[in-house]
Amino acid sequence: MRSQRLPAAILTALGLLVLTAAFLTPGQPRLVPTGLPSEDPVTALAAGDGGSLLAATQAGEVWRHRDGLWSRAGIDPQERVVTVLIGEPRDHPVGTSSGLWWQTGVPLVAKPRVLDILELDDGLVLATADGVQILADGRWHQPITGLFAYRLEAQMQDGQQYLNVATIGDGVYSVRAEQRLEAWQPNSRGLPEGVKVLSFAVTAGGRLLAGTDQGLFWQDAPSQPWQHLAAGLADRRILALDLAPADEVDSQRLWIGSDDGLLAIDLAEYPDKLEARAPARTVARLDEGGIGIGGILPRGEGLAVSAGTVYELRDVHSGAWLLMTLGGLGLLVVGGWLGLRSTSRAAS
Repeated sequence: MRSQRLPAAILTALGLLVLTAAFLTPGQPRLVPTGLPSEDPVTALAAGDGGSLLAATQAGEVWRHRDGLWSRAGIDPQERVVTVLIGEPRDHPVGTSSGLWWQTGVPLVAKPRVLDILELDDGLVLATADGVQILADGRWHQPITGLFAYRLEAQMQDGQQYLNVATIGDGVYSVRAEQRLEAWQPNSRGLPEGVKVLSFAVTAGGRLLAGTDQGLFWQDAPSQPWQHLAAGLADRRILALDLAPADEVDSQRLWIGSDDGLLAIDLAEYPDKLEARAPARTVARLDEGGIGIGGILPRGEGLAVSAGTVYELRDVHSGAWLLMTLGGLGLLVVGGWLGLRSTSRAAS
């Protein structure tokens, strides 16, 4: 009887140890598809009401993700491709392949392809395939023409608000917000010639980050020279950027969308410089041959990204973790069975 009780105790203890080790083993971050019903490529991503997620597709559909389920949002962009979402369509303008779907009372006559929208207290700024258009004083203005304007970003520096536009092949143009109807000034000193600027972010200290087809750059202040951020990204296209708030050690997590997956850098910001605490690391990869990450959106404590479809960043356990869990449970079952068998024999 003792010989069976001892193996039972050993197997039970081993089972508990294996299960404990399994549950203490962290999962690996993975980009997990959210199950968007549409197979058409996602063209825009935005936060909706009540913690929901909005996604527009190339077919002109807008979908809402809430409580793990997708449903069609109740808007009809009239067969136009939705290119920009900045919030709930009933409250914010929607950019399309031919102008704005949600009109402001002052329609866009030319109906350009809208690539980005910036809402201001007293108007709108649009990045279009033919420059920048601004709604102010009850009419549309076009301070920049003939350039492929791709992204917009507002930043505060020394109490002044600046507006920045990223272009494809012509660098960055900037202007003080109060002077936005005047000519925007080239702001590309230090950027490579002919660079394609694809994404923007602003640090806690008000510095502007620019993701390009030739790596990541930062600027101390408007009109100052751009500097390359040494983080091992010179050969990558930086398609999307999202900067999380600084943590308790004043480190800012920069999420980066690229052609092959999601990367991250921890930034350290000082009065006289900005630097990466370590080279960029790959957090989660995409399947080869797919569409790169064109949008990153914080959701609670996680992230949603668009890369053809919509993904969520989740911790996923490997097959080895599953084997450990099953093995631990198996040891507990065998140990318990031996213990019960030993007890029943002793009683008889």
